[in-house]
Amino acid sequence: MTNPTTPRGPKPYKPVWPPTNRDYFTVRVMNSHALRNVSAVLWAVHEKDDIFVGPSVRLTSAVGRVQLETQELAEQFCEHARDILGKRHGAEIQLAVVSGTAHTKISDRWTREQSERARAMLEGLKCLKPR
Repeated sequence: MTNPTTPRGPKPYKPVWPPTNRDYFTVRVMNSHALRNVSAVLWAVHEKDDIFVGPSVRLTSAVGRVQLETQELAEQFCEHARDILGKRHGAEIQLAVVSGTAHTKISDRWTREQSERARAMLEGLKCLKPR
């Protein structure tokens, strides 16, 4: 008879720390000092020239940036964001796709959910455009 506290397998479970890194792609504003109509909430981020695009195509800090699975999806999202943000903040806005790395499971879930949301948004735009 075995003791219930003894491990069942030959090796006990050993968590991996640190967790494996997960890469994602995001969209960054390259010339934030040329923007117009920046909200007061983003003023400190604007002064540091560290503005990103969020999943709802709004300007945000690094905390709220969009995290996408593939570079192709990020480039399509970037083109869409350039059109929208150009109307809001001036046509001279410059966006670039940059990569990032995170090591949490929550970040992996965010990347998956935001990628699905971006795909659905871009597919919806294709349906609305005249042929």
